[in-house]
Amino acid sequence: MSRHQLTASARISRRIIPVILALTLAGCASDNMIRLLNKADLFYQPTVLQGDPISAEQLASLRPGMTRQQVRQLLGTPQLQDHFHAARWDYVYSQGTGSQPESIHHLTLFFEQENLVRIAGGDTRDPAIDNTTNSGVIPVPESPQ
Repeated sequence: MSRHQLTASARISRRIIPVILALTLAGCASDNMIRLLNKADLFYQPTVLQGDPISAEQLASLRPGMTRQQVRQLLGTPQLQDHFHAARWDYVYSQGTGSQPESIHHLTLFFEQENLVRIAGGDTRDPAIDNTTNSGVIPVPESPQ
């Protein structure tokens, strides 16, 4: 190798290394910088809704013995339906701004032989339903016969 080639590669290294170092340091600080910019309200952050909200009326309409088809007509298709736990349906709804959910609502329905037997969660935005006192399980009212 000639002396001219070493000098050219040394010149390139002297320019590239500071750029790589600056980008690396900027990457480490970017998370903190994003948090500061989010707090400053400089940018519009839309409200992000994921899932289907379940109203208190829909929850009150659930009755033991309802078939899966009746529940699906009332609440829609469940967001989580596990093949390993076929007797369980999960409805999840979250709301937040940007990428951080502020509230997550979770409803779990349990079936036996295609009929609804139990509801867990039932967290709607209705303050009349308090899940903190009943460990997350809401008894389904008996249907009038």
